[in-house]
Amino acid sequence: MASMVLSCEQDAFDQCFAYLKGCKGRNAMDFCTEDLEEDKDNFCGLMRGRELVGYVTLNVNGHDLLKGEKERKQPEDLEITRMEILPRFRKKGLARALEEMVRQHAKGFKRVIVSPSIDRKGNDMAPFWEKLGYLRTRSPCYLEKVLR
Repeated sequence: MASMVLSCEQDAFDQCFAYLKGCKGRNAMDFCTEDLEEDKDNFCGLMRGRELVGYVTLNVNGHDLLKGEKERKQPEDLEITRMEILPRFRKKGLARALEEMVRQHAKGFKRVIVSPSIDRKGNDMAPFWEKLGYLRTRSPCYLEKVLR
């Protein structure tokens, strides 16, 4: 497979928008094009040449409160708010590669946090993130990986 790069260019965003718009059977818990439009400034596409393979959205503001939770996102946190590999590219280790690329670009942050969700098939995603070295935080909603 050709080398992969992270791209925040308009072409990557447009391909992701078209992919999400074409998804069938999405329920209310799923990410939709309106959400992507709101996260446009925090979007990066995983590209193989000029083709979108996956994407990630990030929260880099670090000032949101976890309402009703004991933990506050610190300014030094980088949050992965959404990450997906397009269906035909799955089961090739690309989610792991995308997560690693995010960490490599996370200079200046002390940790990466993620709120593991349920995938479209109803699978809990926490075990996936735990395999990547993320640990549970005091908040039951978040996992974290401390950066060195």
